[in-house]
Amino acid sequence: MRKKLSQINWYRFGQKKGSLLSRDISFTYMFEVPYLAKIPIFGFKIRHYKYVEWTHYMDKLEMEDNFKKLLKRVFKNGTIKQFYKFAQGKEGEIKEYCDYLNKAVTAETSNRELVKLFKHWLALKGWTDVIVPCGNFLVRTLSQEVERQAAEYFPRYSERQLKECLIILAYNSKETVFFKREKEILQLAIRLKKYRKYRFKKLPQKIQKQISKFNGKYGWMSIMFLIRHSITDISLWEEIQGLQKSNPAKELKEMVFLKQETLSQRDVILKSVKFKEHFLRTLGLLRESSWIEAGIVKFFQLSSYYSLPFLYNLSDRLGIPYNDLICLKHVEIFKALITSQLPDKKIINERKSSFGFYVNLDKGVTKFLDAKETRSYLETSFDGNLLSLEGMTASPGKAKGRVRIVLDVTQLQEFKVGEILVTTMTTPNFIAAMKKSAAIVTNDGGITCHAAIVSRELGKPCIIATKIATQVFKDGDLVEVDANKGIVKKL
Repeated sequence: MRKKLSQINWYRFGQKKGSLLSRDISFTYMFEVPYLAKIPIFGFKIRHYKYVEWTHYMDKLEMEDNFKKLLKRVFKNGTIKQFYKFAQGKEGEIKEYCDYLNKAVTAETSNRELVKLFKHWLALKGWTDVIVPCGNFLVRTLSQEVERQAAEYFPRYSERQLKECLIILAYNSKETVFFKREKEILQLAIRLKKYRKYRFKKLPQKIQKQISKFNGKYGWMSIMFLIRHSITDISLWEEIQGLQKSNPAKELKEMVFLKQETLSQRDVILKSVKFKEHFLRTLGLLRESSWIEAGIVKFFQLSSYYSLPFLYNLSDRLGIPYNDLICLKHVEIFKALITSQLPDKKIINERKSSFGFYVNLDKGVTKFLDAKETRSYLETSFDGNLLSLEGMTASPGKAKGRVRIVLDVTQLQEFKVGEILVTTMTTPNFIAAMKKSAAIVTNDGGITCHAAIVSRELGKPCIIATKIATQVFKDGDLVEVDANKGIVKKL
C-alpha cells in the first residue's frame, strides 16, 4: 500500500549534525544506488525516510518489519562477524585508493581526470557511509529484542529502570580503541609530567616526536561526517597539560576501576537472576554488535581522514574553502569541475544551518530539501517554557553547572572544565569534553550508545534520550543534572 507523507508514523532513529556532502553520499548510496541490499545479513530496502533538523526518521511500521527480518538473519547465521569483516574490507579499499590519490593528484591533473577520480572515490566512500547506519541498525534491533525479553525477568521495573539495568548487562568487557586512547594519553601525561610547564616548542625534540607520534596514531578522531576539528601537536600537548594539572595517575586508576566495577555489577545481576539460554545468547550478540559498531565508527572516521588530502585538493581546485566544499552535493562538485559553476555563497551558508532529505520509494521520490523546504517536513514543536526534562540514566550521580551546547566537533574547543555537556549524541571526538564536564546530557541514545558506555568509564553523571535537551536549554543556563532520577532542571 502506497503511503502519503501524512500517513507515516515516523520513528526517530537518531540525531547528529553532519555536513551536507557526508549526508548526501550516504543518502545517494542508501537509496539511489542501493548498497544496503548488498551488505551481509541486511538485504532489505528502507522505503520511507527523512532527515530534518539533523534528525533521522523512518517509517515505524517499516522499521519494525525490518527489525524482525534482521533478527531472523542474525539468529539463523549465528554470527555477525561476516558483517564486520565486510566493513573491514571496505575500509581497506578506501585507504588503498586514498593513498593512490595522494600520489596521483598533482597541479597538472586535469579537471576531467579529477571527475573520474572523484567518481571512484564516491563509490568507495558510499560503502563506509552506508555501513555505519547498518551497524547502528543492528545494535538497535538487538537492543529492542533484549528489552522485550528482559521485561519477563524484571516485571516490577519501570521502563526507565529496565533500561538502566540493561545498560549494565549489555556492557562489553572488550576495550574499544577509544578507551585505549584515553588510557594511553593518561599514561603519556604521567610520563611527561616533569615537562608540564613547558611550551610545546620548548620541549626536547624526542618529546615532541612522542606527541607527534600519538597524534598520528589517533588524529583521525578529529573528523566526523567530514566536519573537522583540528587537533595539532600543540593542542594535543595542551590537552596533556590539562590532564597533568589534576592527577593523571589517579584518573587512570579510576577509569580502570570503574570499568571493572560495571563488569562486577553485570556479574551480580547475571548470577542473581536465572536467565534462559535464548536471552543470554541475544545479550551476547548485543554486546558483540556494540563492540563492532564502535569499530565501524572508527572505520567511518578513518575513511574521512584518509580522504582529507583529496578533498583539500578539490577545494583548492574549485577555489573555495574546505568548509564550503562539504556544503555541496556531489553532483554540484561534478558540475563545478566541468563548468566552474558553483552554488551562490548565500545558499552554501544557509546549508550550514539547515538542509534535509526525503524519500518515498513507493512513489519513486528521493528528494533533497533546501532550508525553506525542510519546514514542511518538521515534527511537532515542544513547549518553549519547559524548566525540566526527563531521560534515561546512563551513569548515576548529581552535578550542577552551566550548559554548553555542542552540536558538532568544531565547537569542542570552546568547552570548559565544569560545564554541563548538552548535545544530540556523543561520538569519540567528544571524549576530551566529556572528561572536562560536570555531567552529560544527550537528546538520543540507547543501552549501548557511546555516551552510556563512556560516561560510566569516566564516572560522569549522564542522562540520555531526552529528545529535546539541545532545544530546551541554551548556553549559560544554570542546571542541575540528577542522573539518579533521570531529571535535568533549570535553576
